[in-house]
Amino acid sequence: MNRQLISGVVLRSSAVALALGMLCPAHASAQVSLDWTQPTRGVSIALDAADNVYTVDYEQALGAEMVLTKRDARGVLQWSARFDQQSSTAWERASWVATDSTGHAIVCGTLMSGYSNPFEAASIVMKFAPTGQVVWRRVYESSFDGSSVRKCLVDGDDNVYVLGLGSGPTGRVTKVKKFAPDGTALWSFFDPAGTGAPLNFKLTPDGNIVLPGQ
Repeated sequence: MNRQLISGVVLRSSAVALALGMLCPAHASAQVSLDWTQPTRGVSIALDAADNVYTVDYEQALGAEMVLTKRDARGVLQWSARFDQQSSTAWERASWVATDSTGHAIVCGTLMSGYSNPFEAASIVMKFAPTGQVVWRRVYESSFDGSSVRKCLVDGDDNVYVLGLGSGPTGRVTKVKKFAPDGTALWSFFDPAGTGAPLNFKLTPDGNIVLPGQ
């Protein structure tokens, strides 16, 4: 299955370069220097406080798992890690990777059932240590509840928020689930307004969540 190619790229003065690029496209290339590039396939990319680069990828193959890759600030591969989900009839579709204040990586995705006509079975969120070990893994609300995942965020206290679709009081709607840093589920929010499929979400400076709708 072919997907977008992500290249790990560190840019100096990237904010200035992007601003200049929007105003003066012809001169934008002169404002950016490339530190390194590594062809790394994936669907999401994140940086930690030390400028380590994380990418997450997946294969549509029965028994396959999401794969998290870490490179250091120079682009040197540190490790690739995954959780052995041990199912011969399911696979994991990666969606997003984020990092917390302690250098852990949070990976979220969807457990998919079947191959030729796969369907969404459950939501997955995992926390990886800076050295690549799985700290915790949550599959919710069960292993077969029909939910799916779009994106995850981490707040200043290292709580984890996962955006997706889930079955609430009014049916299958946009859902946000919050987890404590140790993986304890704290609450679930189900969209009562019916704004459509989950697109994106952001944390505000005062600790609230903004959910755009269609």
